[in-house]
Amino acid sequence: MHVLVVLTYGVSLKDWEDNGLLDREMKLYEKLSKDRDVHFTFLSFGNSEDSNIVKNFNVIPVYEHIEKGDGKFRNFLGSFFVPFRVKKIIEKPDIIKTNQLMGSWVAIVFSLIYSKSLIIRTGYDPYSFSIYEKKSVFKRAAYFLLTQISIIFSVFT
Repeated sequence: MHVLVVLTYGVSLKDWEDNGLLDREMKLYEKLSKDRDVHFTFLSFGNSEDSNIVKNFNVIPVYEHIEKGDGKFRNFLGSFFVPFRVKKIIEKPDIIKTNQLMGSWVAIVFSLIYSKSLIIRTGYDPYSFSIYEKKSVFKRAAYFLLTQISIIFSVFT
């Protein structure tokens, strides 16, 4: 079985390493790979440096295949095209999984391209926190829509 894991939007394996999360986050994938013969490909929002951080897994750093711009909005729009830019170098997955809700749109596009099941791991809930933190109505609406669209396209949440 092959699983494509889409990391949180804007997060790289280098970020995990720098924040001390890498070992904890990779432990489950290493166990499943060893015990159940599951092959994982990680799509990270990093650069070529990410390719050398984990061994025994395929890593596709987004910013090795698209240019990272200076503007947040430009990078966000560009993220919708990531699946089309990297699909030729990804072994067709059996399942697509997100690591957080943020970035689920990238996984949804992959799911549509490959016609494969999508598992959304929500983790941090940006919609709930946007209410708690009294974010703008626009941000709350955007997070609400992202949550609802992700639920519609996913097998599990």
